[in-house]
Amino acid sequence: MCSLSHIRLHETVGMDLTLWPLVSQPWTDLCAAVELVERLGWHGVMVEDHFMADGGGFGAVSDPRFEVTSVLSALAVATSTLRLAPLVMSATYRHPAVVANWAATVDHISGGRLTLGLGAGWQVNEHEQYGIGLGTPGERIERLDEYCTVVRSLLEQVSTNFTGRFFELSNARCEPKPVQPHLPLL
Repeated sequence: MCSLSHIRLHETVGMDLTLWPLVSQPWTDLCAAVELVERLGWHGVMVEDHFMADGGGFGAVSDPRFEVTSVLSALAVATSTLRLAPLVMSATYRHPAVVANWAATVDHISGGRLTLGLGAGWQVNEHEQYGIGLGTPGERIERLDEYCTVVRSLLEQVSTNFTGRFFELSNARCEPKPVQPHLPLL
């Protein structure tokens, strides 16, 4: 039997609520949903990084979809309290130097509210349709490990030198640095 006698009636339990809006809905509807959750005091908004549905429960493959970096850049201006995050950016089709520079910029635009979600990539149909190599699960994990190392270095170091299996950078810089001293990675 479970006992709750240790909990005092006046104690509250906190919970952070985050919106995951469908990027296939009209822009005005997406904005209205985000405005509503900000007014209600929700914690954040996470936007998926997919160029098309996978044919499952999140819409038809042919449904139009807004692109994550554009959506989050716009929401950085349109909101003032919500944490913002891509859920998650695929290491297979976005170069880590480009992502690091985008993340630092959006962290400034948002006043330090970005969490950077990074992932290995999985959705076969978008890789096939765009001619982007997906790789084996092991290769994707290895690529993601390099990716996170490169992004973190670019965001925190003066310059980055890196030679790996998937990425090579020579004296690469990312300026300005994010507002947050250690931008959260998800």
